[in-house]
Amino acid sequence: MTTTRNHSRVGVVLLNWNGGEYTIPCVESLLAGSVVPEWILVWDNASTDDSPERIGKRFPGVQIIRSENNIGFAAANNRGASELLRRGADHVWILNNDTLVAPDCLKVLTDAMEEHPEVAGATGKILYAEPADAIWYAGARCRPWSLKADHRGVGERDVGQYDQAGPVEFISGCCMLIRREALESHGLFDERYFIYDEDTDWCLRMREAGRILWYEPRAVLWHRVSATMKKNTLGGAGGTVSAKQHYYYARNQLFTIRRHAERPWQYVSALACLLFNRVVISGGLVLFGKWGKLASLWRGVADGWRTPVDGVCGEIGVLK
Repeated sequence: MTTTRNHSRVGVVLLNWNGGEYTIPCVESLLAGSVVPEWILVWDNASTDDSPERIGKRFPGVQIIRSENNIGFAAANNRGASELLRRGADHVWILNNDTLVAPDCLKVLTDAMEEHPEVAGATGKILYAEPADAIWYAGARCRPWSLKADHRGVGERDVGQYDQAGPVEFISGCCMLIRREALESHGLFDERYFIYDEDTDWCLRMREAGRILWYEPRAVLWHRVSATMKKNTLGGAGGTVSAKQHYYYARNQLFTIRRHAERPWQYVSALACLLFNRVVISGGLVLFGKWGKLASLWRGVADGWRTPVDGVCGEIGVLK
């Protein structure tokens, strides 16, 4: 395979948190691409294992920035993106470390961005790692009554049914190729989100600013969904969702509702959807005696209600 760089300078940000078994194959898939990023930056979120050393030894050309504390998905990507902009990147690729990208994924995404200069950010077709032909994301919309992102085709076998490129209302933080100008004009993530729903907030801010987001199905990647979070937070609690995940899901969805509900009916509807969902989940947690998870969930609701959400908290570009 001939590896080249196109005329757009792309830098990719990968977050690592005790996840060398995911980050190393991800970097390998990037380096095997027909077009490779100009820079691969791994932000290590205070790993306690030897994964930063293993990544550095395997890939001497990859920059690793080690944080003393786990500053979360939103802040780590902001800082990584800031560094890539400082180096002169034309596009910043926010990419989950638990993904594998097809050899032409980056080329297809950058070609789409060049063909459509009005687009602020683009993503591809995201399949589950197992089974590898099952869809996780094939375009999406934001439901107006709940302000939640609704992935198209989840769980369906990919037979080309969603292979039409075009504008979408939401692109996932799993894979976002973002134009430099959009970052300089509108910034990236609100760091109060820490993890989860920061991509929904960013996409809603882009839509409110009149910017276009793009789905390109020819750019394919595979995703081990929430692999790092589950590995580091689930422990022996059982189930598939940790107490921390319950907390951030509830809190951050409330952040998004409070920030983006434009009309009273939308605010009431979205709040009712969130509370109904949390009551149903709580019933299951009570049934199985998951009291720690139950407490985390409702602590998330309380914090989501009382935390100030005015403005945007972040370091990159013009966040304010």
